[in-house]
Amino acid sequence: MISNMSKREKVFIYLLLMGLGVLLMDALLIRPLSSFYGKLDKNISDAEKKAARNNDFLSRKALIYGEYDKYKNAFKAVGTEEEEIASILRDIEVLANSAQLMISDVKPVPVVHTKYYNKYTIELDCEAKIDNLVKFIYDLQHSENMLGIERLRITAKQQKGPDLEGYMLISRIVIP
Repeated sequence: MISNMSKREKVFIYLLLMGLGVLLMDALLIRPLSSFYGKLDKNISDAEKKAARNNDFLSRKALIYGEYDKYKNAFKAVGTEEEEIASILRDIEVLANSAQLMISDVKPVPVVHTKYYNKYTIELDCEAKIDNLVKFIYDLQHSENMLGIERLRITAKQQKGPDLEGYMLISRIVIP
């Protein structure tokens, strides 16, 4: 059949077959290998980034442990849940007395337990002058036990005067 064709037709058939061969080689060999090596390069680059980040952490290991040691006592539990709540209430009372804050109501909220920490929360209603309230909030947030205010609501008292009424949600995180 090829012998009956003209030279021009034979050249055209050979070029067509070579073109099909190149396309098949591209589809069956070159693209899969290129894709495989591209994924491999990406995995290597991701692993290099991860290794660099881990090396950075390792180089700062002493600094991280130093920071941990600095704060671990502040987040350490004092004892049982009841003892911890009593300790928080005692701290709040001492700070309130030093700031001349009058506590009208205080209620512990149930403890929130998570995998990594326990969260103790106290609801506090109080009355004070603005400067005493600000001093209490400052002292509370800078206390040794790392107490924090999650929610704060301050309103003026119904009667005329410098006193304010405040509601606070005070919490402490403890690492078990």
